[in-house]
Amino acid sequence: MIPIYVGAALHRAAFVTEIYQHFAAQATPTFDWTVYAGAPSPPSDLAGCMIAGVCAAQVVILEPGGRGSHVELGIALATTKVQRIWLLPDPDRRKPSDFYFAPKIKIVGSLNEITL
Repeated sequence: MIPIYVGAALHRAAFVTEIYQHFAAQATPTFDWTVYAGAPSPPSDLAGCMIAGVCAAQVVILEPGGRGSHVELGIALATTKVQRIWLLPDPDRRKPSDFYFAPKIKIVGSLNEITL
């Protein structure tokens, strides 16, 4: 099983769950933050858990636009364990950052274009 981390805006937690289900036969989440979406009291070290999840992944899938997506992207770019970063379309259609064109990043138009 390939360790993966999926990041998106908090209000897109259902979409992240859909991505994990889509790859369930091939991959296992390093940290599934969606279980805390809307929780009245998430773990005090939720950010630390998310950072560890990105660092433990071989594949990171991001939907740009969330407040933390660029933090997750930066961690994934700096971590040598991450072999591929897949970027899904930005739901708000913002102009892509120059960092989106780093060598280990692949920009795709849909979830069906992602291969693990």
